[in-house]
Amino acid sequence: MKITKKQLRQIIREAVALRESIPGTEQPDETFGSNAPHPLLRNNYSGNGWITSMFEGAPYEFAKANAAQSEHLQLLVDILDGKVDLNYVPFIFADELMMEFSKLGLDPKATQELDQDMIGEDNEYNPPGW
Repeated sequence: MKITKKQLRQIIREAVALRESIPGTEQPDETFGSNAPHPLLRNNYSGNGWITSMFEGAPYEFAKANAAQSEHLQLLVDILDGKVDLNYVPFIFADELMMEFSKLGLDPKATQELDQDMIGEDNEYNPPGW
Protein backbone atom coordinates (compact mmCIF):
# COMPACT_ATOMS: atom_id res chain seq x y z
CA MET A 1 0.00 0.00 0.00
CA LYS A 2 1.37 3.39 -0.98
CA ILE A 3 0.65 6.59 0.92
CA THR A 4 0.97 9.93 -0.83
CA LYS A 5 2.69 12.86 0.83
CA LYS A 6 -0.65 14.61 1.06
CA GLN A 7 -2.12 11.63 2.94
CA LEU A 8 0.95 11.43 5.18
CA ARG A 9 0.67 15.12 6.07
CA GLN A 10 -3.01 14.57 6.95
CA ILE A 11 -2.09 11.59 9.16
CA ILE A 12 0.56 13.68 10.93
CA ARG A 13 -1.86 16.59 11.43
CA GLU A 14 -4.42 14.24 12.94
CA ALA A 15 -1.81 12.62 15.21
CA VAL A 16 -0.59 16.02 16.40
CA ALA A 17 -4.18 17.12 17.05
CA LEU A 18 -4.82 13.92 19.02
CA ARG A 19 -1.65 14.38 21.05
CA GLU A 20 -2.50 18.00 21.80
CA SER A 21 -5.93 16.95 23.06
CA ILE A 22 -4.27 14.94 25.86
CA PRO A 23 -3.54 17.20 28.88
CA GLY A 24 0.15 17.78 29.49
CA THR A 25 1.29 16.93 25.95
CA GLU A 26 0.71 20.28 24.25
CA GLN A 27 3.39 21.31 21.78
CA PRO A 28 4.35 24.88 20.92
CA ASP A 29 2.43 26.26 17.98
CA GLU A 30 4.48 25.87 14.82
CA THR A 31 2.02 27.61 12.53
CA PHE A 32 2.47 31.16 11.33
CA GLY A 33 -0.51 32.17 13.45
CA SER A 34 -0.78 35.91 13.94
CA ASN A 35 2.72 36.35 12.45
CA ALA A 36 1.58 35.10 9.04
CA PRO A 37 2.71 37.25 6.12
CA HIS A 38 -0.88 36.91 4.77
CA PRO A 39 -4.16 35.90 6.48
CA LEU A 40 -4.50 32.82 4.22
CA LEU A 41 -1.27 31.46 5.71
CA ARG A 42 -2.21 31.64 9.41
CA ASN A 43 -2.85 27.89 9.74
CA ASN A 44 0.16 26.89 7.65
CA TYR A 45 3.30 25.59 9.26
CA SER A 46 6.22 27.96 8.98
CA GLY A 47 9.49 26.81 7.47
CA ASN A 48 8.31 24.11 5.10
CA GLY A 49 6.60 23.88 1.75
CA TRP A 50 7.29 23.65 -1.97
CA ILE A 51 10.01 25.54 -3.82
CA THR A 52 8.56 28.44 -5.78
CA SER A 53 9.99 27.32 -9.13
CA MET A 54 7.54 24.41 -9.07
CA PHE A 55 4.72 26.90 -9.75
CA GLU A 56 6.46 28.77 -12.57
CA GLY A 57 5.19 28.44 -16.12
CA ALA A 58 1.55 27.52 -16.73
CA PRO A 59 0.45 27.66 -13.05
CA TYR A 60 1.98 31.13 -12.59
CA GLU A 61 0.55 32.46 -15.85
CA PHE A 62 -2.88 31.03 -14.98
CA ALA A 63 -2.71 32.50 -11.47
CA LYS A 64 -1.67 35.89 -12.83
CA ALA A 65 -4.52 35.91 -15.37
CA ASN A 66 -7.11 34.82 -12.78
CA ALA A 67 -5.83 36.60 -9.65
CA ALA A 68 -8.86 38.89 -9.56
CA GLN A 69 -11.12 35.84 -9.17
CA SER A 70 -9.27 34.20 -6.29
CA GLU A 71 -7.41 35.48 -3.26
CA HIS A 72 -5.40 32.23 -3.27
CA LEU A 73 -4.17 32.85 -6.81
CA GLN A 74 -3.35 36.47 -5.97
CA LEU A 75 -1.29 35.34 -3.00
CA LEU A 76 0.60 32.83 -5.18
CA VAL A 77 1.42 35.62 -7.64
CA ASP A 78 2.56 37.84 -4.77
CA ILE A 79 4.80 35.07 -3.38
CA LEU A 80 6.34 34.37 -6.81
CA ASP A 81 6.78 38.08 -7.55
CA GLY A 82 8.47 38.66 -4.17
CA LYS A 83 5.73 40.91 -2.76
CA VAL A 84 5.21 38.46 0.11
CA ASP A 85 8.39 37.66 2.01
CA LEU A 86 8.45 33.87 1.52
CA ASN A 87 10.81 31.86 -0.62
CA TYR A 88 8.54 28.79 -0.61
CA VAL A 89 4.84 27.94 -0.95
CA PRO A 90 3.58 26.39 2.33
CA PHE A 91 2.18 22.85 2.03
CA ILE A 92 -1.36 23.49 3.30
CA PHE A 93 -1.70 26.60 1.15
CA ALA A 94 -0.42 24.61 -1.86
CA ASP A 95 -3.15 22.02 -1.32
CA GLU A 96 -5.72 24.82 -1.27
CA LEU A 97 -4.15 26.23 -4.45
CA MET A 98 -4.61 22.90 -6.21
CA MET A 99 -8.34 23.06 -5.43
CA GLU A 100 -8.47 26.63 -6.76
CA PHE A 101 -6.66 25.60 -9.94
CA SER A 102 -9.17 22.81 -10.50
CA LYS A 103 -12.17 24.99 -9.67
CA LEU A 104 -11.07 27.79 -12.01
CA GLY A 105 -10.01 25.51 -14.85
CA LEU A 106 -6.22 25.25 -15.02
CA ASP A 107 -5.21 23.00 -17.92
CA PRO A 108 -5.44 19.38 -16.67
CA LYS A 109 -1.98 18.66 -18.08
CA ALA A 110 -0.46 21.46 -15.96
CA THR A 111 -2.38 20.23 -12.92
CA GLN A 112 -1.11 16.71 -13.50
CA GLU A 113 2.48 17.98 -13.80
CA LEU A 114 2.10 19.79 -10.46
CA ASP A 115 0.71 16.61 -8.89
CA GLN A 116 3.71 14.67 -10.20
CA ASP A 117 6.11 17.31 -8.88
CA MET A 118 4.49 17.00 -5.45
CA ILE A 119 5.20 13.27 -5.31
CA GLY A 120 8.97 13.60 -5.03
CA GLU A 121 11.01 15.26 -2.33
CA ASP A 122 13.10 17.12 -4.92
CA ASN A 123 10.70 20.06 -4.87
CA GLU A 124 10.39 20.49 -1.12
CA TYR A 125 11.80 23.59 0.48
CA ASN A 126 14.23 22.50 3.19
CA PRO A 127 15.22 25.16 5.68
CA PRO A 128 18.74 25.09 7.15
CA GLY A 129 19.14 22.32 9.69
CA TRP A 130 16.88 19.74 8.03
